[in-house]
This record gives sequence, structure tokens and C-alpha cells, in this order.
Amino acid sequence: GEFQIPPPPPLLGGIPPPPGLLREEDDTQIKEWKGHIPSVKMKKIHWRRIESKKALTDDSFWQTIEPVDFDRTSFQQLFEARVASKRRTSGAKKSRSRARHASKSSKVSLLDSQREVNVGILLSKFKMSPEMVREAVETLDLGFLTQDVLAGLIKVLPTEEELKVLKAFKGPPSMLTDTSRFQMIVGTIHDVKTRLQHVLFMCQVPESFSSLRVSLRLVNRALRAIRSSSALKHFLHLVLSIGNHMNFGTRKGNASGFDIQLLLTLSAIKATDRKSSLLDYIVGVMEGSGKEEEEVKQQRQEQQKQQPTGGGGGGGG
Repeated sequence: GEFQIPPPPPLLGGIPPPPGLLREEDDTQIKEWKGHIPSVKMKKIHWRRIESKKALTDDSFWQTIEPVDFDRTSFQQLFEARVASKRRTSGAKKSRSRARHASKSSKVSLLDSQREVNVGILLSKFKMSPEMVREAVETLDLGFLTQDVLAGLIKVLPTEEELKVLKAFKGPPSMLTDTSRFQMIVGTIHDVKTRLQHVLFMCQVPESFSSLRVSLRLVNRALRAIRSSSALKHFLHLVLSIGNHMNFGTRKGNASGFDIQLLLTLSAIKATDRKSSLLDYIVGVMEGSGKEEEEVKQQRQEQQKQQPTGGGGGGGG
């Protein structure tokens, strides 16, 4: 028989969306979406979504996703995307002029006025001449170089720009103000900042190790509380439900989970009244649930029982 051209394969998925509305895998948004579709254009949450394969692993916090219901009508009124008029804020920066000469005397200052004041305040605490401080630094006199003194010295050392000015000064140190003379005598010690930082670290090591042990115990206790907290799980699932509602129809929607760094930005997402934030709204929903509030109280009581007590037995009630 004659050669016949086979018919084209049947189209899958019906009519494709208009170009530009959904990109790449975004067509799964409408097919897989089980929540409510926003009736207005919403503000967006710029989260880093966790893909389903990673979110649904056995050790994932998002393994069992429980959609949380909330009042979508009032929520959409609060977080509808509106075009805001831009206001220009003219912030004129005040330029600081370098004060070369002290106004009250003939002494020469190589610092600007604000830096002169700040350095002078710190130096007043040392109660030692610049020459004595230099000797203590060069000999590593730990009787004088306490942690507070070391931290203060590091703050008053000259910056790179100030060092250039100091080296360019050709007059005797006696012509300088107390702060500039200090920087000239102490700040020009070879590699002085690195020396002081190393000595400070050496002094802090025992205290740091002790503090680290306490911190690790707290972290372990916090991790156990996080893994077992049903209230936190409810909170994260509420954020996930709200975020998917706001991000509907975009690549960031229909997420199975999100990077918890997002929680730090919830207060920056303002409602249309410019007074409340998304965090305020979520806290209000959580507080409206007496069940979650009771769970939080129970968890606090359990944590208090686990904390070690300092003294002996009972107390008055």
C-alpha cells in the first residue's frame, strides 16, 4: 500500500497556559494545588522552597505536612498586593572635616574631632602614660593587660589611614594632643594589633571553653525540644500554608517546605495598613488556638523539670 503519514500524538494536559504566566515546572501549581486559590493578587513571600524529594525524607521535619486552615478573607484584605507611591527621602550626608588643630590649645591633633573624643574617653581609663603602656605591651605585662584593657587598646589603635597621617608628621610627639601622642607612641609598635589580639585570645580561652560546654548542653536540649514540639510543627505548617497561598501561581508556590531563615523576615512583610506584619498575623492565629497554647504550657513545665536545681529539697508553697 501507499506510505501514510502517522497522525500527530494526542495533546496531554489540555490547553497550555498563556506564555509568561507559569514558567517551567509552574504548570504543576494548578494541577497539584489542594488549597484555596486567592481571589486577589497577593504579596509574595520570597522563601527558598524545599523540593518534595528532600522534604519528604524520613528525617525531615516536613515529612508529614498538615495543611492549616486560616481566615483567608481577612488575610487577603491585609496582605493584598497594592501599588504604593514611592517617597523620596533626601538624606544629606554630613561630611566630617579632619580637625588638625585642637581649638582649646596649641597642641596638634592628627584625628578628627569625634575620633579624638572617643579615643580620649578610653585612654582616661588606663591611668598610665603612653610610654608605660608601650612598655607593658612590648613586655606582655599580664598584670596590666587584662581582658578589658586589651579590648580597649585594640579599639584606640590607629587605623590604616591614621597611621599614614602619623608617619607623615615630622614634629616632636610633645606637640601632639594626648590622644595623638598615644597613637604615635603605642600605635607604631610593630604588628601591635595582632599582638594584642593574640594575647586577648589567650586570656579568653579558659572562659571560652567553659562557656562552650554550657552552650552545647543548651543546644542539645533545644534540639530535643524542637524535634518533639507539636506547637512548633503547627506554627511552621501555618507559615507554609500561608506562604503557599500568597505565592500561588509562581515558581515559589506549592512548596513542601521552606528554609527556616524565612522566619527572620516575617516581621518585615507589612500588611496594607502599614502597622501590622505577617508575623503579627501568624501569632494572632496561633494565640487563637487554645490547644496549641496548652501544649506550649505543658512543654515549658517539662523543660523546667529537666533543669538542674541548685539547692536541696522542697520549698514553701
